[in-house]
Amino acid sequence: MNKDQSKSFEVNTDHFSTALSMSTEEEEDGRGDNFMTLYSSEESFLAISSSDQLSTLQLTNTNENDPRLTTKGIITQINHCSSIRELSLSYSFLNDELLKALSGNDTLHLEILRVEAFPEAKSTAKISNETWCTFTNRFPGINLILLTYMTEEEDYEDLLSVHVPFTHLYFSECVPSSAVARVGTSCPRLVELVVSAYGPDTIDEVLIGAAHGCPKLSAVGLGDCEIT
Repeated sequence: MNKDQSKSFEVNTDHFSTALSMSTEEEEDGRGDNFMTLYSSEESFLAISSSDQLSTLQLTNTNENDPRLTTKGIITQINHCSSIRELSLSYSFLNDELLKALSGNDTLHLEILRVEAFPEAKSTAKISNETWCTFTNRFPGINLILLTYMTEEEDYEDLLSVHVPFTHLYFSECVPSSAVARVGTSCPRLVELVVSAYGPDTIDEVLIGAAHGCPKLSAVGLGDCEIT
């Protein structure tokens, strides 16, 4: 983007139901003008790198009642950013249709898929094992990262179902212990496990189960967890 141009662009809200604004103002994380952010009028926003080769696409939603971005809209954005290597999105956007579209895009070379799961914006669709298999066959070396903040046990019945191909898993302090216990049977491709808190029992059995069920596991980070 030409730095001589205005740093902000507003979309006419009379013609679009969701207003977007674009900004290249310097971010606190140091990205500066190499990071472009498009904000919707509500909680959803999209952010992409504005370098010569777009490498990162971020789609976030923390409002379950007003997700704004549809699967079709997300696919359209991705099709216009075929050079991206990292896709970051809310778990509420993740479904069979999106993963199949990613798998069927021959020009896409994803290296990282980062998923954030919030209790305020849950997914309403269960992803089939067939879809996950197709996705991992299409991107065999992808780093599939899950950061979860969901607090209810039932939330993990779909999120950590049989053989979910996450490679990096980060549990926040509010995650129920039963969800952490699913790791050994649900994440055979896991490389890194971080558990912020676990209790009231020791986490020994969970770690032993993860060691047996996740043969690629090479890094474990523990917060408020008791071990013997």
